[in-house]
Amino acid sequence: MKKCLYCKKSFIDKSSHQRGKYCSKICNGKYNRLINRKYPNVIIKNCFNCKKKFKDETANKIKKFCSKSCNTKYRFDKYYRKFPKIVFKNCKNCNKKFEDKTPSRCQLHCSKDCKNYYYNHILKIKKFPKVMIKQCHYCKKNYKDDTDNKKSLYCSRKCRDKVYDNLPHVKEGRRKYQQSDKRRKWFREWERRPEVKKVRDKYKKSKKFKLIQKRSGAYRKKRLKQAMPKWANIDKIKDIYGKCPKGYQVDHIIPLINKNVCGLHVENNLRIIKGKTNNFKKNIFITGQNDKFYSSKKWLNRFNRIV
Repeated sequence: MKKCLYCKKSFIDKSSHQRGKYCSKICNGKYNRLINRKYPNVIIKNCFNCKKKFKDETANKIKKFCSKSCNTKYRFDKYYRKFPKIVFKNCKNCNKKFEDKTPSRCQLHCSKDCKNYYYNHILKIKKFPKVMIKQCHYCKKNYKDDTDNKKSLYCSRKCRDKVYDNLPHVKEGRRKYQQSDKRRKWFREWERRPEVKKVRDKYKKSKKFKLIQKRSGAYRKKRLKQAMPKWANIDKIKDIYGKCPKGYQVDHIIPLINKNVCGLHVENNLRIIKGKTNNFKKNIFITGQNDKFYSSKKWLNRFNRIV
């Protein structure tokens, strides 16, 4: 057993000549460097860029900068810089002095707000006058256009909405939304609010509501008489209405009032369903389906999910 000259650890000498002094080649190299070293282990220097003191622990002691950032700044200032380090300018918008810190020194505004205001307002005003007199496309009245781009076509929002509401694609979109399940869910949640319930309870106790209820009941009876043919069985119709329990209503499978179809007040067109589903169903009718489809459970389950 021998001791290493560098790390002083015990090791077994396996060489043929039995003259080994180091446990490994690494210790051999480190020991030779210590003997042949020209400089001490640590030297304190001043950085070329920031002039701060730092420790140089390299072997050849060639280090000149305390960090990589100081190295890049020094090289950029010496070889690549074309402009001075500090440049003061006046902002185009607010005329305030500011320091331009960009590498190419091409900044024109002191902040982003000044830049956006300059390009969105001042330059556009130079192209157009401040006020332009135009004619409304809907009511054909003269009005003043105070906008920046001078692209307004209508004198007010009312004129714009009247034109927009009469467009065909807008009408179709609103009609589909009113018949959708999403709108019915929103309406059901709106009805359950306590604020809405208080207002409705007051309105139901008023005289105006009672008069409207009488008129609507009279109109309903008149409509049923018009939809009832001569061959209808009145006794069977009365039996269906008599069997209807509380919480349920008598529904017309094919509605009496619709744009495409008008059903009849006949015993074959009547059925007993829940009142909530009947209120959601209303007079909805989809063309291209058989009569069996409207009397099936699939058609009713569509409205039962919403309740």
